[in-house]
Amino acid sequence: MIIKQLYFFSVANPNPTNWLDQLVTPYEEEAQQAQLIQLLTDLSKVFITAAYDALNKAYDLFSMMDGVDKHLAVIEDERRLMGRVLEGGFIDIPYLTGHEFGARLPNVTAKIKEANEMMVDALEDAKLQYKKYKSLIDKVKSDYFSREADDLKADMQQLAPRVKYLARIVKDVMSEFNRKKRSKNILDFSDYEHFALQILTNEDGSPSEIAESYRQHFQEILVDEYQDTNRVQEKILSCIKTGDEHNGNLFMVGDVKQSIYKFRQADPSLFIEKYQRFTIDGDGTGRRIDLSQNFRSRKEVLSTTNYIFKHMMDEQVGEVNYDESAQLYYGAPYDESDHPVNLKVLVEADQEHSDLTGSEQERIL
Repeated sequence: MIIKQLYFFSVANPNPTNWLDQLVTPYEEEAQQAQLIQLLTDLSKVFITAAYDALNKAYDLFSMMDGVDKHLAVIEDERRLMGRVLEGGFIDIPYLTGHEFGARLPNVTAKIKEANEMMVDALEDAKLQYKKYKSLIDKVKSDYFSREADDLKADMQQLAPRVKYLARIVKDVMSEFNRKKRSKNILDFSDYEHFALQILTNEDGSPSEIAESYRQHFQEILVDEYQDTNRVQEKILSCIKTGDEHNGNLFMVGDVKQSIYKFRQADPSLFIEKYQRFTIDGDGTGRRIDLSQNFRSRKEVLSTTNYIFKHMMDEQVGEVNYDESAQLYYGAPYDESDHPVNLKVLVEADQEHSDLTGSEQERIL
């Protein structure tokens, strides 16, 4: 499986062989190892934040009930510990690994159930939220911080020769796969991309004479669904477009919120980088035009959509901030009659991340 994944990731780059050769770099260079360790810490914060949210939900639910003072006392102690872990917006790893979390809650007695007979569902939810908190903290401590950073770096250095060997296997598979396709006169989609790129570039990567002829031929180039392009396609476009970003003939339309082809190695970061760098007036860079008016939906749908995504989407979840420029604005001449929105939520969580909400799982992806 890993050979197949590496193959598809490699061919989504202009030079698959170079991409494979560079795989070993983080395993050999300490600076990149430190970056990966930091990435691991950032990823753990997703789980820690989710755990803290679950703990606070448990506290809020128990606070509405009678006869649960002992439960609240346990949760208050846990909240104090978690506040210390996340103090200042940073994860205090030594404190997290050096303390016990998830103290056992007192039993919910028949007397407590009787006193809160109108809140049976809330009582069960409170217990589940606390259980979720405990399982997430246990996961963080066992999966992310069970070993010291120096030990992880040493492991990476030991793995470097194996990563090199793995890259060589992928290159051998690529070569044999290409030979098989040629013997059967078969081309796949990636072949079309790379053969086109070979035609459009010289050996040093500069645009070829054929690319120059296409530059003279095309007055304008329009790319739809730009958020779903990959780096090979980006390189092809760079060969046939004219001008720079501020005066060129390349027009891109896209919405990173609609990116659905990461599993096919689309690279939404190509869109995001330009979206963040381009300006409304295009002064010295590309010009950004925000197409924010929506002519398909009623006000109720747009208001609900904006409300949900404003609260759950940022640069970590969804890769863009859902600010005023990203929101949807009503533009259709529908009648003013009331149409209440009926919201149905379907979340299919995989086993590994089943304790996380949909937005939290998106961060992992």
